[in-house]
Amino acid sequence: MKRLFRKKKLLSKSFSEDSVVTINNTVIFRLLKRHGYSVKLKKRNLFGFGNAASCDLDDTTVCDEYSATNGESLIEFAITVDKIDKYHYKIKFKYNPEAQEFVEKTLLPQVVLKNRPHTNEVAIEHNDHLGYLMDNAIFKTNVFVVGNVHGCYHTMRALLEQFPKDSTIIFIGDVCDYGNFTKDVIEFIIENNYSCVKGNHESYFLKSYDSPKSIWATDPKYGGAKTLQSYKDDPHTLHKHLNWIESLPSYIELNADNYAHFFISHGYGRPYYRRRNTSYADYALIHNHYLNDDFKWDYESLENNAITHIFGHDVVEDVLIVDHGEMQKDFGLNTGV
Repeated sequence: MKRLFRKKKLLSKSFSEDSVVTINNTVIFRLLKRHGYSVKLKKRNLFGFGNAASCDLDDTTVCDEYSATNGESLIEFAITVDKIDKYHYKIKFKYNPEAQEFVEKTLLPQVVLKNRPHTNEVAIEHNDHLGYLMDNAIFKTNVFVVGNVHGCYHTMRALLEQFPKDSTIIFIGDVCDYGNFTKDVIEFIIENNYSCVKGNHESYFLKSYDSPKSIWATDPKYGGAKTLQSYKDDPHTLHKHLNWIESLPSYIELNADNYAHFFISHGYGRPYYRRRNTSYADYALIHNHYLNDDFKWDYESLENNAITHIFGHDVVEDVLIVDHGEMQKDFGLNTGV
């Protein structure tokens, strides 16, 4: 396979290993623009994350380097990629020490970093920024996956109180809309560092929050009006939560051990596993609700691991279990909360 990358020095001496955070790079650009900074590309060392899966990428490769200025101060930063395996990458934002005070006291408090203290692993971004992998450390405790909360804060708290206190909690998306307490639900998830995947209602929220005449904000079947009402007169929390939503993955993979493998997404996402000769752009949203009778396993890619798919979105009266035999079971969790 032709190598598309040349080996680079990790970073210039102006960057310190102490000034590294794991974060979605698009969130950084958005926050800098909000604070009046214009961002310019200084040096391009990588042809783009989209090519990474098809290239012989070095274990650590420097990505693009940027400068940002607001006319008074200068921030120099770089986005780097650490390869975990063929499909997973750790994305880092590195910045010059002179910008440390602004970045740590002003910029980063407005975004929820994806470091998960209960996983012994920072967020590992897929090369298409869709999801990340949790290692088997989390299975030292109980793991609970919570279905669509939809702004029902008190119902959610009553449910979580039934779980052991050291449990790992993963929300399956659609935590907003319909109920009256979306702001409280999201703030609770953030404060407790719980993991969450992005649902279709989070996508509606992100795209339409500033459009009061949008269908999401006016049609009761979307429930957006109640979400906006929960943030009334609190724009700071609104933008904080929008940044959090923007950083959410569309799926989470859990490796329990050398055998069990769990795939968590908001919608039915089995096409994700057909990795061979498949473009991830075709599955930009893991909201495919159609069972594929012709689905064939890529055993080389999956290494014969058993896979359990846990998903939400479609309302069922009870937990839906689709048994595909020894190698796969699918669990639908949206019981209409």
